[in-house]
Amino acid sequence: MTNRQVFFDERGIHIDSAMARFPRHTFAIAGITSVVRNTLEKYPQASRLHLNSWLALYTLVECLLVLVVLGNLLFWSFDINPLGVLPGMMEGNPASLLHGLWSFLLTAVQGKFFWQRLKKHIQQRAKHLRFQVVVSAAGGEKEMIQDEDRLFIDQVANALEKAIREEKKGNEWNSPEGND
Repeated sequence: MTNRQVFFDERGIHIDSAMARFPRHTFAIAGITSVVRNTLEKYPQASRLHLNSWLALYTLVECLLVLVVLGNLLFWSFDINPLGVLPGMMEGNPASLLHGLWSFLLTAVQGKFFWQRLKKHIQQRAKHLRFQVVVSAAGGEKEMIQDEDRLFIDQVANALEKAIREEKKGNEWNSPEGND
């Protein structure tokens, strides 16, 4: 039995000079042709139209709910009947127009605030990344491992690349052309 050099042995992954063992796959190092590192978005971004329509709907509903609560408190505190504002606006009553304008302004400011807050939250989620190692062999490409820790993925990929280099170097020494 030959003494194998171990390049990596953590979290159920074992890479030595002859074999690469992953939780779902095992490969002979000699059969691996290339190692690729990929970055994946964990939460793919929706289309701009889809995202903006959901933002608009959420903002509208949230603003209306808060407007009803705040508007009623505000109107009742000034002895104004909130249900009388809309009919008064239709009749052209200046006080009702002013209260309607105040309600619209409150809704617009609040809508802008909720829109920015929700958009920032969605953008932060979209930046959440996952990293993977893909190995190419005679049978095609296989995803070996996927993790959120970029350093761990880099260690696995580096160990695989080093094992491949060492295996190729060993084959050069054992080949008939190398013994001239």
